[in-house]
Amino acid sequence: FRGLRTNLLFSGLERDIKTIMVTSSTQMEGKTTVAINLAIALSQLGKRTLLVEADLRNPYLHHAFGIPKDPGLTEVLIGSARLDEAIRSFPDFILGKAGVESLVDRRGIENLLILTSGHQPPNPAEFLSAQALTNFLAEVRQRYDYVILDCAPVLPVADPTILGSRVEATLLVVRVGSVARAALRRAKALLEATRARVLGVCLTGMRAEVSPDYAEMAYYR
Repeated sequence: FRGLRTNLLFSGLERDIKTIMVTSSTQMEGKTTVAINLAIALSQLGKRTLLVEADLRNPYLHHAFGIPKDPGLTEVLIGSARLDEAIRSFPDFILGKAGVESLVDRRGIENLLILTSGHQPPNPAEFLSAQALTNFLAEVRQRYDYVILDCAPVLPVADPTILGSRVEATLLVVRVGSVARAALRRAKALLEATRARVLGVCLTGMRAEVSPDYAEMAYYR
């Protein structure tokens, strides 16, 4: 994940990239795991990093940290909660039900902030199309060094194509061997059709011991 962080930072040198959407073609490819660890890696650089649970259909990030789902993004966008009221900080998820005590000794983890999804809106795609989301992204871009958004998969729903056009970069997570190449091309085409900037692909499920391309990595394990 530190290597992924470095690649993203180099990709953003020519353009001031602060808002990054993490998505995948389908479910169960590891996008939430990548989003969480990427946000932690960025916070360890001393960067104030906001991790947003932008998957309004099947949110899981709040489960991973054992923190309440609401108030969250939904409440902030409709105006029933202020951003400062909805954001969770270091003490909240350290004391959460998930008991992530392993984060206590992580240097810089106090720079990580989390905004959960909140209540599920009746139509998430229309909800993400509203002007309130654009205003929200503009505000958090000013307040934080990086904003990582964990979004729904591309192929089942339109949410990522809508959100992708409003953020500055998109990271596509792909689990090796689980998605057909044609489906992956389709996901990339859908994102690019809405002018989402796909920075690159993050492969998950790669086993160094059986992949000749990554066999040399076994030495460093």
